[in-house]
Amino acid sequence: EIGIFFGYYFVHNFRQVSFGHLDYGRVFASPDIDFVIAPGNYSDRGMGGASGSQLPVASAALAGKRLMHEIDCWPHGHKMGWGGYFKTEADDFAGNTREAAFALVNHASWWWFDMWGGFYDDPALRARIGKLEAIRRRFENDLSPSAAEVLFVCDPDSARYVNEESKTSDELYRHFYNRAVRTGAPVDLYSFDDLPRIDLSRYKVAILAASVNLPPEKAATLRRTLCNAGRTLVFAYAPGISDGKTLDKRRVREWAGVDFGAPGVRVTDRGGWKAAYAADPALYTSAKLAEIYADAGVHRYVDELSPVYANTRVLAVHSATGGVKTIRLRSRVGEVADLLADRSAARDADRFDCAFDTPDTKIFELRP
Repeated sequence: EIGIFFGYYFVHNFRQVSFGHLDYGRVFASPDIDFVIAPGNYSDRGMGGASGSQLPVASAALAGKRLMHEIDCWPHGHKMGWGGYFKTEADDFAGNTREAAFALVNHASWWWFDMWGGFYDDPALRARIGKLEAIRRRFENDLSPSAAEVLFVCDPDSARYVNEESKTSDELYRHFYNRAVRTGAPVDLYSFDDLPRIDLSRYKVAILAASVNLPPEKAATLRRTLCNAGRTLVFAYAPGISDGKTLDKRRVREWAGVDFGAPGVRVTDRGGWKAAYAADPALYTSAKLAEIYADAGVHRYVDELSPVYANTRVLAVHSATGGVKTIRLRSRVGEVADLLADRSAARDADRFDCAFDTPDTKIFELRP
């Protein structure tokens, strides 16, 4: 079988275009490739961070490719010689568990990559990985669908129109994704070209932060697929300013409902759908996005601004802070099992309280 490291849409260090991965849609469509591999997002691995993958995992899966999530987070105090994201042994546990939880929910294999040696020397961490491996084996053939009601639309075509060395570029891609996921609600990652091929009925919010190039065919696809059903579309900077041939700021109003450069974050009723717009993408903080989600009726599993990964069977919550947290489910279930503690967390419940360490990642199974 042939696997490739490719499709890094959330590549780090201002290399969105020059890294050479933007034609991933055509590569994923190749029948010669069986699986794709990517490391976690390098820009948000600290405690409370979203991490996730550098590639649009749902898009790769839609193309029929199996996924491998590279877990390469060096532990606290490692000999690498420069600062890592994990500062304590508790960080090692919570961070590596978060990486595994992301893979588990997204039906990806994982690879504990001992990149420079010594990453997993701690016997306690090895024992935790052993428990995670046992959980993975239980869900090896599970294909429970995503529970996300937020869609993040990757647009590699538009990326070619944005100066990769600008601060705006970094804000439109990886940093926007990081904030979008730190909201207490899960998020799916598809590409613009996938829109006609997926069931969009579940999504109440669609984020098109970087869709600056909308020629007539793409514009028609966007209107047909997402501009309906009371959905909120989240735009930033200059949606549709290019039609592939010319630049015109007046086109921004067609999508955003307000003029290019309008101050603040503006939400406009477009008749059958809503448009959120901010000229500066950094104005979309996690708190502001959580507010937009809530107004659109998106289910948030926790009130705090923490990452959540969820399909219809597995729910994972990562948090930098400890204490008792209330977790709200989308519907009542027969039992909630805490998989790492190997105990029942709740029965016949649509919400439950759970004690978290500082920091912590919990993985739950939702049983009928």
